[in-house]
Amino acid sequence: MNCSKRLLRKLLLLKIIGRYLMKHWMINHFIIASALVFLVAHSDAKDMDASLPQTKDFALLALQSNQQKLPILIMYAAQTCEYCERLEEEILAPMYRSGHFNNRVIVRKVMIDTIENIRDFNGNIVHADNFAFKRGVQVTPTLQFVDANGNQLAPEMIGYNTPEFYANYIEDAIDTSQDAINSTKSEN
Repeated sequence: MNCSKRLLRKLLLLKIIGRYLMKHWMINHFIIASALVFLVAHSDAKDMDASLPQTKDFALLALQSNQQKLPILIMYAAQTCEYCERLEEEILAPMYRSGHFNNRVIVRKVMIDTIENIRDFNGNIVHADNFAFKRGVQVTPTLQFVDANGNQLAPEMIGYNTPEFYANYIEDAIDTSQDAINSTKSEN
């Protein structure tokens, strides 16, 4: 009986040690997993900060558009516009970062509530808000699809009211714009 008590004590001790190790093993793995999740989340947050490129020179952009035979997508936005931020974060920036627009359209953003000057398609220097006003923009966000001369190629998109369909609307507008550019190219 003395041997079986010792054996029981050893088994109980092994069980306690096993639970202790398992508990600490799980805690260590939890800490490692948490650190990995934090690093992944932090790197995603940096990617989310990447926004659409802004331009201050549409004359230069027009040259690029002519050389590459690509339409230009202009996003008009304002710093205080919540829908502009959502449109960019939810739709445009992910499409831009993924390379989805490459060789299809040149994408640029214009902040209309800045005091900065912009060179328009004719090479004239104008304030950002005047540039937008002259192009008929009254509400942000507004997307315009234009050629190298600033001529509209597809209907502009005003506001951001159907997020689940918005990417498809953009795709349709890009296709329409490309068709217009290609038909002009084939006429020349």
